[in-house]
Amino acid sequence: MNFKIVLACSVIPCIVATILYSCVASFSYPFPDSYGYLVLGNHLAQTGEFGSREEYDLEKLAYLRTPGYPLCIALFSWAGRHGFFIANLLFLLGITYFTLALAAHWHNKHIGLLTGFLATCPGLLVCTTVPLTEICFCFWFVAAVYYFAMHKTIPTALALSCAALVKPLGSLLFVPFAIGLIWKRQRIATVLVFILLANLLPLGWSLRNYARTGHFFYTTIGGYNLLYYKAGTFLAYKNNEPFIQTCARLQAGLPHPDNPILQTQAAQSLGLKIMRENGWQVWFCLLRNLPYFWLPDITPLLERLQISQGNKGTYDILWREGVWRACQHYFAGNRLAGSLTAIYGVYYGILLLAVAYGLWYLYRQRQIEELLTVIVFTGYFSFMPLGNLDWRFRLAMMPIYFIVIGIAWRKPPARIWCCLQ
Repeated sequence: MNFKIVLACSVIPCIVATILYSCVASFSYPFPDSYGYLVLGNHLAQTGEFGSREEYDLEKLAYLRTPGYPLCIALFSWAGRHGFFIANLLFLLGITYFTLALAAHWHNKHIGLLTGFLATCPGLLVCTTVPLTEICFCFWFVAAVYYFAMHKTIPTALALSCAALVKPLGSLLFVPFAIGLIWKRQRIATVLVFILLANLLPLGWSLRNYARTGHFFYTTIGGYNLLYYKAGTFLAYKNNEPFIQTCARLQAGLPHPDNPILQTQAAQSLGLKIMRENGWQVWFCLLRNLPYFWLPDITPLLERLQISQGNKGTYDILWREGVWRACQHYFAGNRLAGSLTAIYGVYYGILLLAVAYGLWYLYRQRQIEELLTVIVFTGYFSFMPLGNLDWRFRLAMMPIYFIVIGIAWRKPPARIWCCLQ
């Protein structure tokens, strides 16, 4: 595939994202997490320190978040409040480049189709215009998949290490890749070196935390996620009470309010205790969260454009009262937002059917490595955050899904149907 053509096509999604950002740059961010990353990144740029021993709230936030994305914000702080967007734009450029390169390796020559999908993906565009980890993490993940497909073990491991430094969700990504190396009958020494390199940055950061606090840990977010989004989600469903109310009650019972490290350990212990006491009921409840992985990503675009206000508690109502009540709560009479969502919903439904058809096509063509890549990582990103799923956890897989659609495009459904007759 011609490098200049790929590079030129990679610019197109960046142009679309820039147009969107120019329209919304003065708007507030629809995601509360954004402000935390900005605080950490700006403080790092100003002082060279991640967190602050003198400011408890900032130090607690620094233990909760990993340093990968705040570091990106700090590196582009020279651009002022637009620095994060420049960083995200470069990551989006890289996502498109690696997606097109991976597609060529997987025998997908539809550059225009792939570029069009990436340039019109609401989730990718919105996350490029806000200070969130999603675009940065997606870049490192797609890069890792590409290098793995090209049999480049060390670049794959380093990309995974960077992904884990950006988002804790990536901490165990090395496991399916390592299994893939074993499946490819790589030497044990190669697999061990791969595992070491893939964990290099998280291990280094854990050692930094140990030197700073006397506790060996990577991030404190794991204990809170277990308590709130697994045990708490179950309790909210079981007691039919609002999720926020359940979380507040659980948080009120946690000891060590002045020590986030000990508190997250207590949160993890309490979460495990609740899950053990309720056994299979917890997992039955959490599995009901799986469909949320496939929720359409149009609503964040509407919120970013301030067409919709993004009413809080929608997911909670969806969980406890169903789709219709959740739609009533979210749109609250906003016909424009409702109409745009319905139109996009039809297009998005067709995309999902195309992905399913693409997987079937890969199976028929015996492209087993590509098929397993999609299935394994869809499972990873849908099961690891179970209890807290939404469209953001699917975002890293969207470039891969677009490639699958493009591969199947070589033989449209009508042609295959004729072959089967």
